[in-house]
Amino acid sequence: LLVAIYPQQTLTRRILEAPEGRLTEAYLANLLRTDPANPQLRLLLVRRQLAAGLYDGARATLSPAEGALDAPTRLEASWLIWQSEERRYQALPAASAERSAKLAALRGGLNELGALCAAAELAGAEAGPAVVAAIARKAIEIGELALATKLFARLAELERGKSDLWSAEAGRLALARGEYRAAAEFFMIARAHALTLADQRRHFVAAMRALQSGDRVGEALALAERELPAAPALADDLVLRLADQPGLVRIDIGPGRGLVRRDLQVELQADEGAQAE
Repeated sequence: LLVAIYPQQTLTRRILEAPEGRLTEAYLANLLRTDPANPQLRLLLVRRQLAAGLYDGARATLSPAEGALDAPTRLEASWLIWQSEERRYQALPAASAERSAKLAALRGGLNELGALCAAAELAGAEAGPAVVAAIARKAIEIGELALATKLFARLAELERGKSDLWSAEAGRLALARGEYRAAAEFFMIARAHALTLADQRRHFVAAMRALQSGDRVGEALALAERELPAAPALADDLVLRLADQPGLVRIDIGPGRGLVRRDLQVELQADEGAQAE
């Protein structure tokens, strides 16, 4: 009925703009037969098939058009297929012997997606950054931190005005998964991209706190000793207390004072001695 009411292009546009939940897989499949060269309609059908658990159908829908897709659409299509494989993996019983091999395949597939993300053609593509961001987040989730670092760097290239925000998001995601060192590295990348002193200081402190959270106090101190002498404004008038426990380190930076290391255990002992006298 709709085909009789609307011209083909108008109908397709209305379908693409409609809420996905209102479109059935069968209806979209029939519509695609009338417009097989429409890549967005094909992707929309694939998303509906994945939502319905029709993983084989999703692959079959994409296969005829894979060679004709432009770089952004090919990336989005490949990402949808990867998600279908991830759902297959998640559906496996915990004791299944297939899980290990399936997870290895997912890791390999995610790295292949990373190679697609490097395609120069993504620059300026509307869907490009969103898909790259989703893949980068997933890379952190499954522990592919080297890939995540590359992808968030790619996002910084695609959206230069948000460079530090992407890296800071990566830091928060890594921190949430207990990847403290990686989180600190991401926050330091954000610090390097930040345009204002306030943001640079915020990202630097986040890196210090990430290392503190992972009981990597020595690394946090080394980071401070490396960064603060060259950029004392990062901690100007700021006292960074790494922990409130004996034996850990307080870093105190002030105008003209440079970097001062104080062992809290020594201070506590000195206080105790002074009180005894």
